[in-house]
Amino acid sequence: MTSPAAITDPNRFEYRLLIVGLIFCGLLFGMNGLMHMLSLEPPDEAGALDIIEIAVSFGVAFYGVFLAFRRRRVNAQTANN
Repeated sequence: MTSPAAITDPNRFEYRLLIVGLIFCGLLFGMNGLMHMLSLEPPDEAGALDIIEIAVSFGVAFYGVFLAFRRRRVNAQTANN
């Protein structure tokens, strides 16, 4: 079984899977919420919770992108040393 500390190792497959999963799920739910807000529905159905859902979803996707850039930087530093 993989230890939780091994998941944060940038060269592990689980870490790459975590990054892809965060980006995919964040964009999927964010775009779903955005399309829900932009659709022609009565205003009482789209409210503050939808805006929070969109913000959190895109935040998750942004965190996945951040982890990807961090992984790339760590790999570049270890290659230079």
